[in-house]
Amino acid sequence: MFRLQKQKIYPYFVSIFLLMAVCVQPSYAASEKEVIQEKIAAKLVQGERLLFAREYEAAFQHFQALSTAYPSSPAGAFGLMALNEVKMLEKDNFAYLDEFMKYAKMGDKIISQLMQNYKQSNWELMFSGSLIGLEGFFEARRRDWIGAYTLGTKSRQIFARIQKNDPQFADADFGMGMYLYWRSVFAKDLWFVPFVPDKRAEGIALIERVVKEGVVAKDLARIVLAIINLEEGNDKKGEEAILPFVQSYPDNILFRNIYGKILISAKQYEKAFSQFEHILRIEPQAKKSLYFSAVSLVLLQNPQRYEDAHILLERFLLSHPNDEWSSYAYYWKGRLAENEKKMDEAKLYYNQAVSLNSKLKGARFRLRALGSGL
Repeated sequence: MFRLQKQKIYPYFVSIFLLMAVCVQPSYAASEKEVIQEKIAAKLVQGERLLFAREYEAAFQHFQALSTAYPSSPAGAFGLMALNEVKMLEKDNFAYLDEFMKYAKMGDKIISQLMQNYKQSNWELMFSGSLIGLEGFFEARRRDWIGAYTLGTKSRQIFARIQKNDPQFADADFGMGMYLYWRSVFAKDLWFVPFVPDKRAEGIALIERVVKEGVVAKDLARIVLAIINLEEGNDKKGEEAILPFVQSYPDNILFRNIYGKILISAKQYEKAFSQFEHILRIEPQAKKSLYFSAVSLVLLQNPQRYEDAHILLERFLLSHPNDEWSSYAYYWKGRLAENEKKMDEAKLYYNQAVSLNSKLKGARFRLRALGSGL
């Protein structure tokens, strides 16, 4: 039943980690242009570490300086987009939409000029494909599926060019692997992309290659595999992949979010609860953590924690989530009422859930089990 609540939100976390896809490779040639591109890549890696540590003002100054120093590269705009997306993802909102779109527009303009050149370096293509991919994931978070699919396809085409130019450029496989895996996951829900073959295994294999042969992108590949293993139900592998990052960056909200969901899926409910409680101490406005804290306690089925679960679900509903997420909260209020043997109350909550979200199969199933006939 927890799977019902996942709603394939994990690509949105991955969107901000695209920063790590542009990582430092060994220098295969000594041309001045390639040396400059590798310097830019090294600067992006430095900025990535600032994001992981949540040093956002320092990250802003860093990416601004990068954009000023290399105005013909999309790397600075990409870093500034990633910064704003991280901050929005932490609170699950679009508070920095204007800033994100400003830098996206700036980056798109640079890429348009770059593509008019006779030939682009692999690094220039890597920066460009990563920026466009980040735009695509952002549009997916806004539920603009056509826009997301279009941008994702454009990004894939750029990564394919890198692979053709240099098959040894292992880190480019990250973008391609991401595209193949998540397109397969989402395609069955998108009416305008019929007959898409399931290439999840191929996508996973490409990302695993980055773990083995990539340079700095090894870390990103491990994070992505943690998310994919959660999606695939391989909780043990997912925990093994994400735990080192939680330990290295204990105040990183997104890493703890991934880890908490893995723990729920693995039925380690008390440990999961502690992860979301930690997030709320760091960022009280992370309202989805209220929801997942409550889910952890409902599934724990400890009567001494039921009152806490009630309070958390009420706090989540008072944060004015949309109808979809409100329906999930009412579903879990129904589950909690069932735990307390309050069957009539449970029916009321399940009916509220269905009234908000008619596609919520879990609530309909529980109503039938309780004899309501839906």
